[in-house]
Amino acid sequence: MVDDEPGVGGFQPSIFKRFYWWEDECADRMQAAFGLAIVRKSYAELGARAKEMILSGRLYAAEELPEMGLIDLLAPPGEGEAALRRRDRQAAAQASAH
Repeated sequence: MVDDEPGVGGFQPSIFKRFYWWEDECADRMQAAFGLAIVRKSYAELGARAKEMILSGRLYAAEELPEMGLIDLLAPPGEGEAALRRRDRQAAAQASAH
């Protein structure tokens, strides 16, 4: 998740208002080195979606959340860490294949 306007407002010193990871150069280098893609998602969009979900009063199945873009990985109870490790190994293998 990222701020919709990084570096705007806040009390951080100006040196921290430049977010290298936000820049295309960083995203390209991470993709090339690790096979990782930086996906920029908006807090404003997340907030609007959360409000919509809360006000609907509906319960959502876990399987719906990846389809909605709210989570990236769904694993059975107790298998989350193993699922993350598998995904990391797959990403690393893909990166070394390039």
